[in-house]
Amino acid sequence: FLGLCYLSINFNLLANHQLRAFSLEERLLTEGRIVFDYLRKLLLIPPYDFGVFFDDFKLSRSLLSPPSTVLALAGLGLLLGTALKWREKAPFFAFGILWFFAGHALESTVLPLELYFEHRNYLPSFGILLGGGFGVRELAAATPKLSRLYPALALSGLLIAGSLTWQQPRLSGDSLTQAVVWALEKPHSHRAQERAGVMLALAGYREPARETFARISLQFPESANGPVLLLYLKCLNEVVEADAGKH
Repeated sequence: FLGLCYLSINFNLLANHQLRAFSLEERLLTEGRIVFDYLRKLLLIPPYDFGVFFDDFKLSRSLLSPPSTVLALAGLGLLLGTALKWREKAPFFAFGILWFFAGHALESTVLPLELYFEHRNYLPSFGILLGGGFGVRELAAATPKLSRLYPALALSGLLIAGSLTWQQPRLSGDSLTQAVVWALEKPHSHRAQERAGVMLALAGYREPARETFARISLQFPESANGPVLLLYLKCLNEVVEADAGKH
């Protein structure tokens, strides 16, 4: 409520969308899909897509472009409505869902921030884990057959999450391999490709770096980063000697 009051007084903050590649309406539409993607990763624990570059996330131009926009917004609306309806019968479940939405109310709505950053989901995810855990526990208590599977399901979730947590630092310990893996996983991410090229150049792999920067120049012609990085690579490859008597 205080945040809304502040924005009503400082409405010019929302005008900064003109500095972005999307409008306020497009941001709100896209954030519906992004928040739903946060949920997908949290609940399904996919064994991939753990990078930090998400600048390749497709922008929503309308409710049907892409069609997943309206489905994501409908799903989030159904989840929010369910939490409000069950707030008295299942308070822990409702609290968890509402905590999740409250946690995303600032950075995943109207402020002209970049679209996708997983760190925004750290605190809100506590609500999903708490509410989901209590919800499954109550369901297991009411269903004898499921109650026998509950410990096995809980242990499986811990093992999967634990194994992925163990694997990620191994990748992070090798910056070059990490950059190359992220670039392969994100072929349309400008930042992932740039980082891979820079890390290759610093490691002495100048020709693969040159190919990467040249590809960036062709793939993202609206950006000057590709040509600038090619120039940077040329500076690494050549030694330019200045005449001390003239300077």
